[in-house]
Amino acid sequence: MQPEHVAHIIEQPITINSDLKKIINDADFREGIAWHKRRFKAGGCILEEGTEGRSLFLIEKGDVRVMVTLKIERRVRPGICDLHAGNLFGELNLFEQHPRSASVTAVTDVELLEIDGECLSRYLNNHPEIGYPILKNLFKLMVSRLNKANRRIEYLLGWGLKAHDIN
Repeated sequence: MQPEHVAHIIEQPITINSDLKKIINDADFREGIAWHKRRFKAGGCILEEGTEGRSLFLIEKGDVRVMVTLKIERRVRPGICDLHAGNLFGELNLFEQHPRSASVTAVTDVELLEIDGECLSRYLNNHPEIGYPILKNLFKLMVSRLNKANRRIEYLLGWGLKAHDIN
């Protein structure tokens, strides 16, 4: 059994949210072009691992589960973490389009903002006084997630060594 800090990672919302809200409320960053409000019912697929995309998502209401597919003897989709209102996801694809690294599914009914990466990048370039703090906080978010992933890997490595009686 995994320790609680590994099995169910809960992130605290970071200060980037208030900066994103300022951008969304700016008339130059138009709804329907630069961002969209999305709603998903519980169980609905928000993102599918391997699909292309360049959007950042801000959860306004509800809970989502981030999952990856493990291709071992059989396909397994463990939950990596649950995210809640105020949390972000999709940041790895924000400035460059490539396949999504995980799937995201609605645990409860969810309302979120989908922010177009190209539009956000242009806006941040044109407004560096807002762009710098957002990029700094995105960097902090990614470092935090990397540290959590490293702790999980350490735990799994230790478990594997113990399970196979390797000293």
